[in-house]
Amino acid sequence: MYADPSYGTDIYKLRGQPLNPGKVGILLAQLRDVCAKYIPDIQVIDLQAEVDQDEESLKVSCVWIIRNANPQLHGKLAGQKTTSVLI
Repeated sequence: MYADPSYGTDIYKLRGQPLNPGKVGILLAQLRDVCAKYIPDIQVIDLQAEVDQDEESLKVSCVWIIRNANPQLHGKLAGQKTTSVLI
């Protein structure tokens, strides 16, 4: 089995850390790069992050599409989708 040591991001390092625009910008750039490298069938349309300083959390929202998706073939998977995670 092949394991890629560079797989993923450093997002786990942000847990419990004070967040600033610089760290968030680096995270978003890493997420774009990881999606392009490891999930080439999707295209990231928009990627945003909202920092909640009171809750010390980060909400990351990604708007994406499956490249070359056909509504007749792929049904509900065709078209823009939004995925959000709270870190």
